[in-house]
Amino acid sequence: MITKFPDYVYIDGSTIRETRLSNVISSQFETGPDQIRPVSSSTKYRLQFTARIHEDNYKEFLNWFELVLKQGAGYFILNDPLSCEIICLKYRFLNKDLVFERSGQIFESSFEIERYGDARL
Repeated sequence: MITKFPDYVYIDGSTIRETRLSNVISSQFETGPDQIRPVSSSTKYRLQFTARIHEDNYKEFLNWFELVLKQGAGYFILNDPLSCEIICLKYRFLNKDLVFERSGQIFESSFEIERYGDARL
């Protein structure tokens, strides 16, 4: 079963940036037009945002990341932060290193996650 992204992690909506990565490859020939074809059947999307975690939940998040996601290699479910609908999408972390900055009782980090196509659950 796929785990759910923790509710106690605050996603700052003003920092969300989604990138739709190209899903085509172009082959050039000596004569004639380039051949363009899809790389895969699903488009890859990357999502970057700032996340904030209260100090009471910080260790719980690290345990979730390390044990449940196996150092971030596993997938998780997250409601789509860009739409107004409640749509569960399957994501995984791209961050190899998580860097947190503490400000009072809040730990802040920049997350980068990805999904393939419309990976709804």
